Amino acid sequence: MSVNSPRSNSYNVWQPRLGVTYTFDPLDVVRGSWGEYAQPSSSAFQQYNNAEYNLPNVSPNTAFYGFGIFQPAHQIVPEISYNLDLSWEHQQKNSDLSWKLTPFLRKTRDELYTVLLDPKTAFVSAINVGNLNASGAEFLIQKGDFSRNGLSGQLALTYTYATVKFNGLPNGGTVLDGVNQSIVHYNAYTSYCANHPHSGLCSIAGQPVLPNNGAAAGACYGPGASSSAPASVVPCSSKGAIANPYWNATPQGLYDTGASYIAYNQLPGTGVSSVSSSYNIPWVSTLLMNYKHDRWSVTPALQMEAGGRYGSPVQGQGVDPISCAGSLPGSAAIDPRYQNGAVGGHPYDASTCFGNIVTPNFQSGHFDNFGAFVEPTILSLSLQSTYQVSNKLTLRLTAANLYNTCFGGTKAAWTSVPYQPQTGCWFGTGAAYIGNFYNPGDNVQQFIKNSYSPQFGNVFQLAYGGQSNPFQLFITAEMKI
Repeated sequence: MSVNSPRSNSYNVWQPRLGVTYTFDPLDVVRGSWGEYAQPSSSAFQQYNNAEYNLPNVSPNTAFYGFGIFQPAHQIVPEISYNLDLSWEHQQKNSDLSWKLTPFLRKTRDELYTVLLDPKTAFVSAINVGNLNASGAEFLIQKGDFSRNGLSGQLALTYTYATVKFNGLPNGGTVLDGVNQSIVHYNAYTSYCANHPHSGLCSIAGQPVLPNNGAAAGACYGPGASSSAPASVVPCSSKGAIANPYWNATPQGLYDTGASYIAYNQLPGTGVSSVSSSYNIPWVSTLLMNYKHDRWSVTPALQMEAGGRYGSPVQGQGVDPISCAGSLPGSAAIDPRYQNGAVGGHPYDASTCFGNIVTPNFQSGHFDNFGAFVEPTILSLSLQSTYQVSNKLTLRLTAANLYNTCFGGTKAAWTSVPYQPQTGCWFGTGAAYIGNFYNPGDNVQQFIKNSYSPQFGNVFQLAYGGQSNPFQLFITAEMKI
C-alpha cells in the first residue's frame, strides 16, 4: 500500500485508418473501412483520495485492493478498438427501391468495467478487465422518397453479438476469481467436498476450503451458534441438531477464466448486486412509413428491441448453517428449503441465523451464467404528422408512445407472477432476494421472493427502459424568419 501518486499519467496511442470504395456499376457500390480507435477513460478514474490521504485503508481506495491496486493513482489505460466494416449498396434498376448491407467486426482491448464504490450515491469507477469482441450486421432497405407525394417507407435492422474475455489483473487473477471463490465456499458445505477436499471444486490454489471461520463440513450442526462461536458438527441424532441444507447438494462447477462471456459493463462482485444484465441488445429494428400529400404528411414509426440477456453468477444467497442458533420441530427431510433432502436432524430456524453465504439461485438451481436468460421483446409505436402552412410556417404534431408492449423472453419462476406487459419488459436484480432465508409459513413479500424482477428507469445496466413510457403529445410550430 502507498499514499504516493505520480504527477501525471500519460498514454500515447497511434490511430491509423483506411477507407476504400469500389463502384461496380451505377447501381452497385462496395465500401470498406478499417481503423484503430482510442477511447480514454474518465479522468476521475485515474486517482482516488480523500482528506485522510495518509491512511491508505480509507474508502474509496479499499474497493480496488481485491484487484491488486493499492495506490490512490490507477493506471487506467484507454480502450483501444480495431473496427472493420464492409458494405454493399444497391439501387434496384428502374425502381425507387434500394438497400444497404453492412457486416462489421470490432475487437477491443483493455475493455473498461465499472467498479461500484458506493451504491447509495451511485459513485463508480472503472478498471481495464479484458478484450471484447463485437460482430454483426446492419441492413437498411428503402422504398420511395419521403419528400415526394405518395407512400414511402424504410426498414432498418441491426444484429450485434458481443462477448468479453477477461485478462489478468495486477493481483494475477481475473474478475471471475471472486465468483469462483464464492462457488468453492458453497461447495465446501457439501458431502462431496467433505470426502474430496482436494478436488478442484473444493479448493483454491490447491488448498481445501472449509466453511466459514474454518468450521468443519457436516450433515448436521449443533444449536446455540453465535457470532463468536460458530456451530460445530454433531451427529444428526443429537438433540436439537440442525440439518445442513447443502449437504446432499451436487457441487457446482467453476467458471473458466479463459472463456468468453456475454458482455456486461460492471464487475460481478461476490454477492447479490446490481450486475445482472448486458448492455448489448442483439436485435434492434425500426420501421418508418410515410404518406405525403402536398403540404400534409404523416409518419408512423414502429420500433423493436429483442434478445437482451440477463443473469448473475452471484445472484443466490442462503443461510450459513453454522450461524444458526435454533431449529424448528419436525424433520428437515420434508422441509421445502431442503431442496436435496437431508440425512437427519431438524430444519433451521431462519430467525436465529445471523450469517449468509452465496449460493446457487434456488429458483434456477445454478450459479446463473452471464446472459443465461433472454429478456422480453419490446415493441413501441409512435407517430408524427406535419402540415406546411406556408413557406415560413410548419405545424408538427408528435404522438410518442402511442402503443407499448412486450412479450417472449425466457419463461421462469420470476416471470410467471402477474406483472403487466407494460412493467415486465426488462428483468434484472431485484432490491433483495430472500433465497432460503425464511421459515415455512412465512408471508414472503413479492419483491424479495424472486431472484430477478422487473426493472424500472434507465440506470447502470439497463439498455432500454424496463417499463412502458407514458403517452406524450407535442404540438410545435416552426417559423422561418
